[in-house]
Amino acid sequence: MADYYKILDIPKDATEQQIKKSYKKLAIKWHPDKNLNNKEEAENKFKQISEAYEILSNPEKRHQYDNPRRIIQFRGDPFRQLFRSFDIRLHNLSQQMAQNMTSTNIHFANGHQVVNKTQIRNGKRIEEVYVDGTLQKRTVTSI
Repeated sequence: MADYYKILDIPKDATEQQIKKSYKKLAIKWHPDKNLNNKEEAENKFKQISEAYEILSNPEKRHQYDNPRRIIQFRGDPFRQLFRSFDIRLHNLSQQMAQNMTSTNIHFANGHQVVNKTQIRNGKRIEEVYVDGTLQKRTVTSI
């Protein structure tokens, strides 16, 4: 990005009058019609001076120039790139949870405490039924 203050040879806290005065002085100096021997360089300088004046003489554009916003550019899907590491960690966590999970259900039937406990460990589903704290049934299946 061009340094418009440097192009117009003014300080960053320059007033509107200072900006206008510097622009007029430099525009006359670098006008292509006044620099016939070096017309190409004069055209480039004149364009830079005009661009700098256009931005710095407009309070809103000057504020935007002085306070640029950071723009993050992505190639492809921005959300995929932004959340890729999160997705990988979440996927690994869900795999670990699926490999080691326990569910317990407690209820009463006919005056007895019945506990149904389901565990998933290392690719196996283990279902156990306890009645009054005593194991009554155990089933192991592969997932």
